Parts: sequence; C-alpha cells; structure tokens
Amino acid sequence: MKQRLFPIAIILTLLLSACGPQLSLNIDQDETKIFLNEEGTRFSVYVRYENTGQLPSPELYTVFSFSQPLQEKLDDQQSLLFANRDGEPEWFQIDGGKSYAISSDIIEVDSISAEVLENAVTVELYNADDELIAKYVIETIEVTD
Repeated sequence: MKQRLFPIAIILTLLLSACGPQLSLNIDQDETKIFLNEEGTRFSVYVRYENTGQLPSPELYTVFSFSQPLQEKLDDQQSLLFANRDGEPEWFQIDGGKSYAISSDIIEVDSISAEVLENAVTVELYNADDELIAKYVIETIEVTD
C-alpha cells in the first residue's frame, strides 16, 4: 500500500509546487519607445517593465546596447548603463502585478534620423548576478517638437 502512495505523493507535490506564485518579467513593447526631437539632434529612451507574476522581482538594472550604425553616431559608444550620478547601476525592483518605467538621459548627437534609430537600441534587463532576464529591440520612434 505504501509503495502505491509514494508515486502519488510525488506527483501531487510536483503539481502543487508548479501552481505556486510565479515571477514573470516582461518589457512592455507597446509603451517602450525612443523619443527623437524633430531637429534630429537629441533622443531619449523610455522603457516600461511589467511583472505579471505574483512575486516581487529581485534587484534589477538596465543596459541600452546600440547597433553598429548608431555606435558610429555616438563616437563608438557600444552601450549605456542606466546609472545613478556615481555611474553605478540604478537598481530597482518591481512588485508582483505592477509595472515600472525608466527614461534615459537625453543623448546628444550631431544629426540622426528616425530610420537610423529604428531597431538600433536594445533594452537589456539584468539581475544582481548579471544574468539577462529580458531583452527587446526598440521598434517605435516618436518624433517630438
């Protein structure tokens, strides 16, 4: 009798553990965009993260990486760490069922078009162990006055 109950107990344990609270972090593709001024001399990046799970996120930070054509416009800068005034990562957490938005500093360029910026910035979300959690290439460019 005990031999029959043991496999059932294991299956029930696995099923119940799979139904527990989850962590689910996403980059909101509809709200994440690049804002470019109409003169084509400044842009900034806006990112909205979502935690659609029930558990709070661990400590997180963001890096913006740039495509080769954009790097050429930015004096060969490959990426930009979303950082505090000391140059350290700006850490944040997202509670379960909540969202969190960040906006980069304004990035100055001599001249750039929306076409060059399209698909040129990748948002990378990392945890404290430097593990990549989410990644998204920004497709939306909004020209502002």
